Amino acid sequence: MRSWHLLSFLLLADVVSAGDECAPVATITETNGRVEIREGDHWQMILPLQPLCDGDEVRVGKKGRAVLTYLGFSATILSPLNSPYTVHEQRLQQSGSQKAMIKLRDIFLSLMKRTKAQSASLMTRGGTVDKGKEELRPVGPKCEIMLFPTHDVAFQWKGGRPPYLLEISEKTPQPEGKKIYKAEVRENSVRIPGDALREKMAYHWVVTSRSAKGGGEFQVLGKEDSRLILLELAELLGSVSTESEITRILIEYGFFIEKGFLCDAQRVQAAGEKRFSKNELLKNLALSVAAE
Repeated sequence: MRSWHLLSFLLLADVVSAGDECAPVATITETNGRVEIREGDHWQMILPLQPLCDGDEVRVGKKGRAVLTYLGFSATILSPLNSPYTVHEQRLQQSGSQKAMIKLRDIFLSLMKRTKAQSASLMTRGGTVDKGKEELRPVGPKCEIMLFPTHDVAFQWKGGRPPYLLEISEKTPQPEGKKIYKAEVRENSVRIPGDALREKMAYHWVVTSRSAKGGGEFQVLGKEDSRLILLELAELLGSVSTESEITRILIEYGFFIEKGFLCDAQRVQAAGEKRFSKNELLKNLALSVAAE
């Protein structure tokens, strides 16, 4: 049997628009085998994180399995034994507290709307100075703000010719802030330990090759603000009535994306991909932050 797959939302176009005939109340967050939705007299393969409306019918093929997630939040395991399954709006209304229901609904609706083109705008702000024909393009860290305490932070760039000089400085009112890192590297990426970064501090980083230069900025949130955000996430996950770990990863990932903590979203994705190494589609979550 194939391993469980998290359906990539990056394949969808604008799935929730003003022209939709109904308001979505659920979606499929995991699938194994053939999963279909009834379209008139026919059955069609369901799309990744396709919105499901009240009255929609979903079925799972032989030896298949899926997790149907109401946006409220409750989850139902679908199998050949309970197929076809009819989506019921009342399940959305009865699931969880009102606050958690609204939050989880918003997270899933946000994920459903995302496209590759939209995710490209999530890149960190970074300048590029092109000198001659050589171009150095900084592409990370792919966030403007991150939680404290921070995990290892990946700095990445493309183009240029090694060796590269990477410098990271605290951004202060003074002309030159305290330099916390300066080293020559020969690869197009390097990881900096999170404990080198302070709370409530903005940083400026510059990478220089033989004839080109680029860089960007990011900020580390304060300890108390970070604690409150993580507490909000813990309460949200505590309201989730499912044993599906991949679905919980999707919720945590979407929570950080919605908050704008893209590096933390990347961390969740990377940990999930490592844990579910046979789940190839889980890798597509990274594209929402790493798209070029």
